[in-house]
Amino acid sequence: MNNFIFTTHRYDAEAKRYSASDEVQKVREKMEATPDYEPDRYKRFPGNYLKVRFNNNFRLIFTRKEEKINGQNVRIYVALCVLKHGDKEYDKFKLASTSESERDKITGKSALDWNCYIKAVKEELSKPEATCPKPNLSEAENNFISTQLNINHDLFDVTIYETKTWIQDVQEVEFTDFSNAASTIENYILEHLDSKNGWHTIEFKQKAIMIFHGNKGQTWVLDHILDRREDGTYEDYKKKKAPVDFQRGYPFD
Repeated sequence: MNNFIFTTHRYDAEAKRYSASDEVQKVREKMEATPDYEPDRYKRFPGNYLKVRFNNNFRLIFTRKEEKINGQNVRIYVALCVLKHGDKEYDKFKLASTSESERDKITGKSALDWNCYIKAVKEELSKPEATCPKPNLSEAENNFISTQLNINHDLFDVTIYETKTWIQDVQEVEFTDFSNAASTIENYILEHLDSKNGWHTIEFKQKAIMIFHGNKGQTWVLDHILDRREDGTYEDYKKKKAPVDFQRGYPFD
């Protein structure tokens, strides 16, 4: 199912005020890498509301609608507003006793013109596919790159992401057989481009890399480094859910 994310003018203004302007793009990238990912849902009351925590004190409030457009099932997400944890407005919003109409007024959802977003999705789906250049790495993303393995973002022909666990492992694990890690990872990925979503294991002499494949957009997420197991089974690890806490590490140019 295709996901589309839009923002309201109110959200844009509040996100700018609270330095959260990049957060929607992060959600978009996670959806591209893992199609089943979506923000946390408020389950205590109706209205199809979702949230993304930002800097602990803020909640980015989304709503979602599913439609069939141009023969395709799509999810339309709209970022409505930014609410501060502890403020009266947020406290009233999350109360189960607050009526749906009151909640929709707080977030601005009652003023949404869904037809406008549906029209935008139709136009997007009608566009011919084109190969677009990837955005340049930000300073934060450059700091995420794992230089200890001699890997850099010019090596790969697919987009590779890194979790915080992977970054920590790279900094802490003593490597004895990773001199050709980059080429080994690349060769494995290129040989498994048509594989289904899920966990993969790339084994070395002493260690093994756990990597998750989200085949929508051909994205791969480096997640963890384990001791290699003699029996070659890592089923306990593969039962983990798809990673959601990651950043773009090695995009192709």
